[in-house]
Amino acid sequence: MDAKELRRMFRGYTAQSYDRTEPASLVSEAFPTCFTTSPGPHLVLNQQRGQVIQPCYHHWDKVGDGKHLSTFEMAATSDINQLRAEVCRIHYEFLTQELDLNPDYVKVEIFGGGECHGVTFSQDQEAKAIMMGLGLHRFAIHEGFVIERDYRGGDPQQINPCFVANHIEPFVGPKMKIRYDDVELWTSVLYNMKIKRREDSVTFDPIEEMVVCGFGLERALMVINGYDRIDDVFQSVRGMSPSLSYVVFDHVRGLVRLALDGAFELKDERKKLLDKYMEHLYAHLDEATLGRLEVMVYQTAAIYGEEVPQINGREKQLAEKIRARAEELKLKPGIPGKSIKRSMYL
Repeated sequence: MDAKELRRMFRGYTAQSYDRTEPASLVSEAFPTCFTTSPGPHLVLNQQRGQVIQPCYHHWDKVGDGKHLSTFEMAATSDINQLRAEVCRIHYEFLTQELDLNPDYVKVEIFGGGECHGVTFSQDQEAKAIMMGLGLHRFAIHEGFVIERDYRGGDPQQINPCFVANHIEPFVGPKMKIRYDDVELWTSVLYNMKIKRREDSVTFDPIEEMVVCGFGLERALMVINGYDRIDDVFQSVRGMSPSLSYVVFDHVRGLVRLALDGAFELKDERKKLLDKYMEHLYAHLDEATLGRLEVMVYQTAAIYGEEVPQINGREKQLAEKIRARAEELKLKPGIPGKSIKRSMYL
């Protein structure tokens, strides 16, 4: 199975209950300080009920470890909280009945309660009841918050793996996860508050509750096809060239999607994030691989051309945009930029 088939299956399965909505741009008002990392905030901000295939961007520090990508797609649905159990059921049945994943390999992680910025949040007992109603009995409960630096940077913050409350998302709430044979495959967030950050305080204000459920297409394909590495879901178009690192092809895909969404024209702090991304790409390039940049853009079009038709016919232009930005930054293949260290993952 490839991404095209999985997208069609998801849309066809959820079409009975949800209309198709357009994905947010990777440059979205819901994420003013970074690129879009998940479908939830945009859907909540616009009170959209529906199904969507959302491109997402995450930090690149773990790319190449076989489990992470910097740019990926999430198949998601959103609805009001009163239908939380129904949304979860639709997703779970799609994964286990349509995609034929074995329920015996499913483990559910839920929020166990804790205090965050002086506010006490109770355990998400509803989440556990919903999943038990689907016949699941393997649970991990995450209690409390720890103070650490989020992978996206910024000041240290209070973190629980099953509660969304970070520096970049405006809406917060308890998160439920499904791990399939130890692969984090699916998440469901109950967005029920808006977070306001001031210099000396953090407050939470109630909002109209919405639930957003979604799974990563690439991780689902890795599991379905029995790949050991998430990067291998692209091998039909990327090939298995030993000279082409996982990091390079990942970043070219990401830069193409960002370019299509106007990231190269930004003037705000997200431009710095884009430039660091460029530096990280060039730190992993050599001259021979750089010569294949246009080929990799065409390969990216083969992956996303059906989903993002505006990429088709613009491959040379997009490759040149990447090269031009590299020249502005004075980047050289194989030489890390000022703020970049070469990844251990090749």
